[in-house]
Amino acid sequence: IAGLNWDQLTEEERQLVPPVLVVADRKDVQRSGWNSLNRLLADRYPIKVVLFDSVAPAGNEEIANLAVAEATLLSAIALKNAFVYRGGPGNVEHLYEGLMEGLSKTRPALFMLYVTDPFKHSVEMGNWSHYASLAANSRTFPAVLFDPEKASEQLAGLIDLEGNEAMLGDWVEEEIIVHEQSTMKYTVTWADWAFTQKDWKDEFTDVEDNSVNLAVAEYLALEPGQREGRRPVIIRSDGEKLQYYAASDRVIAMTGQVLSNWRTLQELAGLRSEFPEKLKNQLAEEYEKKFADEAAKLEKEYKDKLKAMEDGQAEVLRQRLKERLMALSRMAKNEVEN
Repeated sequence: IAGLNWDQLTEEERQLVPPVLVVADRKDVQRSGWNSLNRLLADRYPIKVVLFDSVAPAGNEEIANLAVAEATLLSAIALKNAFVYRGGPGNVEHLYEGLMEGLSKTRPALFMLYVTDPFKHSVEMGNWSHYASLAANSRTFPAVLFDPEKASEQLAGLIDLEGNEAMLGDWVEEEIIVHEQSTMKYTVTWADWAFTQKDWKDEFTDVEDNSVNLAVAEYLALEPGQREGRRPVIIRSDGEKLQYYAASDRVIAMTGQVLSNWRTLQELAGLRSEFPEKLKNQLAEEYEKKFADEAAKLEKEYKDKLKAMEDGQAEVLRQRLKERLMALSRMAKNEVEN
């Protein structure tokens, strides 16, 4: 028994070994470096790492910090060894299932969990679930589940984004109460998350409603050359009227990066790719050629049959004409003889 190692245990025996639980703030791990974390996740022992994240970016080097945070997730997935989960109380059922599944594994697991930091938000709320939902729906902290034990050889078959609203789209659309029973559709983006942050409050300006205003999601959908003369805004409602806040260039740049990261996750999960489009075009060309060949073949067959029918009909007419001429000739001969 003294010489027994982990590899010699059966799966049932490994289930009896309590996992090692490591709990930390993502920023603490970021300061100490990710290499040590990746070494833990690349090993075979059941070490469960929980990283809490308030997703409250500072007002400097925000895009670089976002890239580092996203690289943490992607590097853990790239190892193809550890169970990886990212989510929060914005989707309680998905959070519970992800935690239970990851903790039950006899392999390493990484849990990146959203927590609300009340000191970072500009509006205090008794119910912090609002921020948890906004973090998820603004693509600030989208839910991800990666299980290397799934029966798939492709990375896309191992990554699950089903914990997100509108997982096939860029953003999530919600309803805003305009006045009493009147509502309007509104697309939530990272800019809406930034508006709740104290460090980003100065990046928004209260503006009047006019024709130059364009919701941030629509603004980002335009080509850079088409954005001139338009003003990206987020919309709020106090239940009586709508309020418009213009977003700064820094907010727009960060929102664009958040969208880019989300699309990368969609691509890795097999939800967004150029290959289906290429395949569709290739199949369209193949079927177009096939149908063109079939049409040419049918046209030739039709012409051949038509020619054969025409030739046959001409022969019949020729025979009938010959018979008629011979009949007329006999009649004329009979009359002469009479």
